[in-house]
Amino acid sequence: MKHNYEYLYFSIRIARAAIGSSEKITQEIKWKTPDTLIKLPTFEGSPTTKEKSYEEITREIIKRNKFDSISVTNYDSSLPKVRYIYGLGGMTFGELEAISDQDSPTAVLFTSLRNKSGSRTAVCLFGSSTNYTEHVTHAGSTDSPPSAWTSSARMGVERFLRQRCERGNSHYTREELAAEAFKIAYCNYSTGSLIPWNRGHMFGHSEEKVDWFARLHWSVSLEHPIKRDGAEYNQIILGAPVWARNPSGSVLRYNESTEKELERRFRKELSPIDRIRYTLQRKSHHFYGRYETGEYSID
Repeated sequence: MKHNYEYLYFSIRIARAAIGSSEKITQEIKWKTPDTLIKLPTFEGSPTTKEKSYEEITREIIKRNKFDSISVTNYDSSLPKVRYIYGLGGMTFGELEAISDQDSPTAVLFTSLRNKSGSRTAVCLFGSSTNYTEHVTHAGSTDSPPSAWTSSARMGVERFLRQRCERGNSHYTREELAAEAFKIAYCNYSTGSLIPWNRGHMFGHSEEKVDWFARLHWSVSLEHPIKRDGAEYNQIILGAPVWARNPSGSVLRYNESTEKELERRFRKELSPIDRIRYTLQRKSHHFYGRYETGEYSID
């Protein structure tokens, strides 16, 4: 079945690398005079070019990298390394503030999946906020409270990602930097509650499943799993997004009205005792429960 998608994120730079082109991604168009019943001389014009659409580029990338990409549900770090990884599921869209005036904010796309063992794999994708489409950025990201938590390891993590996660540094091992990258994607700009709409610098999330494709930097199976909100993460996948898209282009943007509705929906699904526990733990800056792949659930 053919699907029509709207793009939420698209990186032309990585797309060029994926199809082996350093120039603009174009297609050649030829024209000639149409045939007629009366035989007339025909003329053929010089070929012209136009930039390909995101959809055309996407199809070419999938075709060219068929044997160099793998679904996240089938991925295993023990398998021969591939360059690209893809998946389908819920996704949140946020950003990290630019470090300097010369830099652009960093896009942060996060999703996760539950493994057969019950533990989870965190997929943390870092790119450029300039690659978000207006479907995501139209309303702008939410502000961050002054007391919000930010990672002290951010500079080291960004260098780690730029180096495609090839090595650690004098302060952190590769595994430690991967864990810090996960904390940034999952916890940055939080004030206790880790629900996305309660964190700063978040655009929103897709309530439809998002089809995503990313360049794989590194994945690590953690010797000591990270526990967050009743869930245990035993694997982290780090990469750079090439695209993220869904059928409608709709993103539930976080603002005062949607946050109240999301909070109401979240609380409604809790049992009475869990609702009380959630309220008390929020007041004490702990979060009970979690948000994952577009659904609300609690352990």
